Amino acid sequence: MPAAGKTSLSRFLAEHLGFAHIRRDGLRRSFHSIASVLGEDQGHLIGRALDEVINDVARSVVAAGQGAVIDSNFNIPEQAEAVRALVSELKCPCFEICLWADAEVLRRRFIARGDPPMTDALRPYFEMVLARIRTPVLGPPVPTVELDTTDFAYLEAVKHDLIGDIRNALGAPVLALHRQR
Repeated sequence: MPAAGKTSLSRFLAEHLGFAHIRRDGLRRSFHSIASVLGEDQGHLIGRALDEVINDVARSVVAAGQGAVIDSNFNIPEQAEAVRALVSELKCPCFEICLWADAEVLRRRFIARGDPPMTDALRPYFEMVLARIRTPVLGPPVPTVELDTTDFAYLEAVKHDLIGDIRNALGAPVLALHRQR
């Protein structure tokens, strides 16, 4: 969900786990100049290209013996398929965190944040994202935690516990490898 706290949480997790932080919104900025020359009917190509870049970066990180925290909205069908394919290909331990919140709260946060600005062109897509089914993308057997971030204080209260949950789920050998960097 946009404005649910994904970037703040993923940055915190990457730092405390010693993992790379791969952020879709950060990578998307590199595609702005390309998007401006694409027609409206070709805008979906940016999303596909981003999926490929994210997966390539994640492959490289894992091949180097490191872990990654990937910050994105994966329950958009195309992005969900891309991340499922990556997890299936890499066959490495994963942990999924889903952040949900009240739609009106997310709308207010997004508008207040202003990055990107809410435009008439963005509004229909944003509303579609808010209305989509809220379900984990990877699901069992991948350990999954769903958090309601309508009140950010709750996220702050549980984020340190998430570190322990992730370490338990991924296992000591995986984390020992990542601590040696």
